[in-house]
Amino acid sequence: MGFHEKPLASATIEQKPDGWEVVTRNVAGVDKEERFFYSKAEAQAYYQQQSRLARAENA
Repeated sequence: MGFHEKPLASATIEQKPDGWEVVTRNVAGVDKEERFFYSKAEAQAYYQQQSRLARAENA
């Protein structure tokens, strides 16, 4: 049984007291990136984009 040579890519979205935070890990060669949004719609749009990239990298 083999293991992935690189960590799996992922994206998460979390509500904060004053907005929304999207955290991506191992997407597009970046270990970790945190982006803050005041707008839920903007956060969700960015999250969906990053989720697609993460799924493509994990395929």
